[in-house]
Amino acid sequence: MNLLFEEDGAFKTGTILTDNDASLQVETPHGKRLKLKSNHVLMRFAQPSAGELLQRAEAEAEGLDTEFLWEVCGGDEFAFIDFAREYFGHEPSPVESASVLLRLHAAPIYFHRKGRGRFRKAPAEILQAALAGLEKKKQQAAAIERMRDELLAGTLPEELRPLLRQLLYKPDRNRLETKALEAAGAESGKSAARLFLDCGALASTHELHFDRFLFEYFPTGTGFPPVEPPAEPADLPLAAVRAFSIDDAATTEIDDAFSITPTDAGWRVGIHIAAPGIGFGRESALDAIARERLSTVYMPGNKITMLPEDIVARFTLGEGRDCPALSLYLEVSRDLIVTGHSSRIERVPVVANLRHHDIEPVFNETTLTEGGPDFPWKAELTLLWELATVLEAGRGKPSANQNQVDFNFSVDWAQTTADGPGRVEIGRRSRGSPLDKLVAELMIAANSTWGKALAEADIPALYRAQTGGKVRMTTAAAPHEGLGVDCYAWSSSPLRRYVDLVNQWQLIAWLKGEAPPFPPKSADLIAAMRDFELTYAAYAEFQRGMERYWCLRWLRQAGHPQMSARVLRESLVRLEAIPLIFKLPSMPTLPPGTRVQLAIDSTDLVDIEVRATYLETLAEATGDAIEEIDEADLPSGRHRLGPAGSRLTARQAPMQAPRKPPLVQPTPPAPPVPSGGFAWPTFTGATARYALEWGVGLSLLLHAILLSVHFVMPDPDQFKGKSKGLEVVLVNSRHAQRPDQADLLAQANLDGGGTNDKQKATLATPLPPQEQSRLGNGLIEAQRRSEQAQAPQMQAMTARQGKTAIAVDTQQVTPSEAPRQVSGYDLMDSAAAVARIEAQIDKDLMDYASRPRKKFIGARTQEYRFAQYAEDWRQKIERVGTLNYPEAARGKLYGSLLLSVTIGADGNVQNIEIQRSSGHKVLDEAARRIVQLAAPYPAFPPDIRKDTDVIEITRTWTFTNADMVKTSSREKD
Repeated sequence: MNLLFEEDGAFKTGTILTDNDASLQVETPHGKRLKLKSNHVLMRFAQPSAGELLQRAEAEAEGLDTEFLWEVCGGDEFAFIDFAREYFGHEPSPVESASVLLRLHAAPIYFHRKGRGRFRKAPAEILQAALAGLEKKKQQAAAIERMRDELLAGTLPEELRPLLRQLLYKPDRNRLETKALEAAGAESGKSAARLFLDCGALASTHELHFDRFLFEYFPTGTGFPPVEPPAEPADLPLAAVRAFSIDDAATTEIDDAFSITPTDAGWRVGIHIAAPGIGFGRESALDAIARERLSTVYMPGNKITMLPEDIVARFTLGEGRDCPALSLYLEVSRDLIVTGHSSRIERVPVVANLRHHDIEPVFNETTLTEGGPDFPWKAELTLLWELATVLEAGRGKPSANQNQVDFNFSVDWAQTTADGPGRVEIGRRSRGSPLDKLVAELMIAANSTWGKALAEADIPALYRAQTGGKVRMTTAAAPHEGLGVDCYAWSSSPLRRYVDLVNQWQLIAWLKGEAPPFPPKSADLIAAMRDFELTYAAYAEFQRGMERYWCLRWLRQAGHPQMSARVLRESLVRLEAIPLIFKLPSMPTLPPGTRVQLAIDSTDLVDIEVRATYLETLAEATGDAIEEIDEADLPSGRHRLGPAGSRLTARQAPMQAPRKPPLVQPTPPAPPVPSGGFAWPTFTGATARYALEWGVGLSLLLHAILLSVHFVMPDPDQFKGKSKGLEVVLVNSRHAQRPDQADLLAQANLDGGGTNDKQKATLATPLPPQEQSRLGNGLIEAQRRSEQAQAPQMQAMTARQGKTAIAVDTQQVTPSEAPRQVSGYDLMDSAAAVARIEAQIDKDLMDYASRPRKKFIGARTQEYRFAQYAEDWRQKIERVGTLNYPEAARGKLYGSLLLSVTIGADGNVQNIEIQRSSGHKVLDEAARRIVQLAAPYPAFPPDIRKDTDVIEITRTWTFTNADMVKTSSREKD
């Protein structure tokens, strides 16, 4: 007898072997036997055979009309056999009954299941809704397929055009457009960005990266809402000065200028800062705009201002105008000592806007040492530079790295290249020029002086502090160790930074004697500080990314030539012609500062990546090795990155305003040198005091060094020869070739097959492991009996030695019982054990040598062929991972995990193992899924395949709070 039953949601047949009423023993057509409960049986039949029933029933079910079955079906619950009897009009055959069952089961929209073999007709209204939903899904599937085909053909579907940004930067996986884009990407192997570039939806890769930034930080666009023009006070006094500014060529936000007024005691040096805080205050419409943007965004060839352009034009210190300004006046004596200072709110006549490209050719180191030609403002600039030098010395933080070079970016948008609009030029500019020092020191003087004034007046402000090497924003007047000042409040760029604008409001209230807009312990002040730090860091990261992008554009313009670079650390290099930093896996280990020659292999403007090959070493490391520069502490960010994208990365040195600098007197003319002899230099006045202080200090330093040197007699024990032992392992095999890297010392060369597994190597030695000695049970038993027989004798000897002090000769002791002789059975048992051990050793050696040749890739991988493969794998993983970031974790979860991926020679994944969990199942499973999505990987190249069958890559995966996936090397434990 045969039967039809249901198991795991599927219908199966079998032959009854035994029937025990409550259960049955059944054999399926495939020969599998199983135990089945009686209530799982749907139908019993004798003919046809168990293997034929479902096959014939499926063929007959194709001829049954589902809609007709639904119409003729009653409204009550029914069994399929009863319905088959009613439908066919006679006692149905097993095939007919099974065909009805299969048709009912295949139409869940029409018939609802109520148990095994039992169904109920779906109500008409529910059926109509389900059919409508089914039709909608069919239409959606057709639309997805159509959009996918259009994308693959290089055409942008109209449905995707208004959703470009969302699809690129924050896709909604529930939308049909996203599903079509993902389907096209899966079939073509391209990312969404590359698909859109192929179909012309994006004008260039620059638009891709720029729009990504706008989508996140300027979702409503970069335009400004209409605002009421600010009203300037009419009673501001006019300063009796002639102010001039020093800026880059295209700077429009000119927020600092300088003036020099002679006095009886020396000079009054004016530092004038643009004062938009006079025109509008806190909680105004312009304050809301500045509070939202927090800073001007700079990038090569473009910028997004913090304030509207007309407001900037109204308050910028443009030449030929009387501009509202907050002025700091330094009283400077003729020997360049700052004797006092004062602050004012006033209108300042700006008579000139000096530009770097005009002034630097005539005002430079050569001009200061040799004189040079005369030009307008030469005397003023020279005096300010001399004052800046004194201020720098007073801070005790002289400028460093004067011989390094900075780079300026300029983009000509009128030209178009193969990569889109814009042709980039990257110029070089020496770091630490006289103009740089002049501007930096005077800005530091203003920021530190005003910061201390606010602190002494108990008015809160926003400071930038550095203690223990860590730079941070704070509301407390803390020291800035890197600048050498007691406190440092950003106040010199109110047109570009909200922090400076806040501090300017506080300064204006202090000068007017009014209550400050931000009172002590203001929550709004702390919130503004935190928001500014995050936003300013994000803007800086975007700026660095765009500079890197334009560096790649410059390389593509140059045609990927060979270039020279300098090693920063490990495999990290920086090109000398442009400020591009990247990894060079093919480079051998070289010290930082080494000059190398490399060839640019390829550049990717979508992922902003560059591939290069090491060619040769040009020069060894020297004292001017490149070092990492922290640019966050520059007094005026505009001077390191102007509106046209010029970047000056020098660390500007600041001053401590209240602390007077050392007395420095201009050196008087040297007396004439007597003819025919040598004249010692003469020091007078403050110069003599300055020289004396330096001489005494140097003398004390030299004496301290000499006194710290001690001489002691060498310890003779250190010269005694000491024999150091060697650990040598005996091996039972020999290879003709010596291994490249030996794990152990042995009496012969042995290069193990596959990976050098230390545990397997131990098993391959001639001596079996200790635990295997149990195989010789007979011999061991004989030895145990012998030891038991000698035990009484040893006890007697021990007792005798305890009573006398005479040494006992153990050879003269007669044992009370001779040890039992080992029998032939024991020897046979021992021989069998030895044979089994030898066989096991041979088997282990053969298994070990035949294992797949495996390569572990971790943090210490140096071979280029493996390093390059791992680097390609990392780039693909991070790209696919970021595009497929788990939706459940976006903006909610982030963490890191350690994952090992085993890849075969054909590029297919053999194993994925999580070594250390992230603590979140979503992230762990996402990492596994990303590995599978990115597969298959490139097959091993010939130079790897020749000696490697399997590669295992172990890396730390980090799911960042920016919804990105990053991986980093981690040595395999």
